[in-house]
Amino acid sequence: MKNSEYILKNESLKNSEVTFSGNSILKDVIKEYAYKHYNGDCLKFDFLGKIDVDFRAVLCIYKTKNDEDSFLDINLDEYDLKFGFSIFDIVNEFSNLEHCLFIKLNQDEILHQVLLYISYERFEGGYFAKGKFMGSNFKNLKFIGICGDLKNERLIKSINLDKLYKTMPTLSKENDFYVTKILDLKRNYKFKDN
Repeated sequence: MKNSEYILKNESLKNSEVTFSGNSILKDVIKEYAYKHYNGDCLKFDFLGKIDVDFRAVLCIYKTKNDEDSFLDINLDEYDLKFGFSIFDIVNEFSNLEHCLFIKLNQDEILHQVLLYISYERFEGGYFAKGKFMGSNFKNLKFIGICGDLKNERLIKSINLDKLYKTMPTLSKENDFYVTKILDLKRNYKFKDN
């Protein structure tokens, strides 16, 4: 047998992936964020304001004293006006709760959570992600984002998300308003076959 060098080049087992979604991704992200980071078994939330102006999420996570009394009549708009961006303990305002937090997140904090959501489970090690919201408010919001292995950071940074957005399919009931595609970073804005 010949003693030759053998070279195997593997681009990456961790492909860069594009995620395109309507506002449904925000609902999933807020639920996961709240239940993962705060104590409570009930959650009420809403998205307010205009994208790139004052877009924000307001949420209340709480635990009732009586398991059958899970509905909390709370006016999130009222607490939105009362509090700034942070976390506030408001349990003293309700007699039937063990604990209750009101949380207000700005657009950057929401986007940060969405990027963690699309990246964390796909990449056990380091990852790089970027994304943005499009539209005017929650009702017509679209999210476009890309996440990939850290070694693809430079290439991912160079991708124009507005241009990428134009290549995405229309969101519909057939695709559950959520599209994920593997991006071929060597061929600008082309997708690999799944």
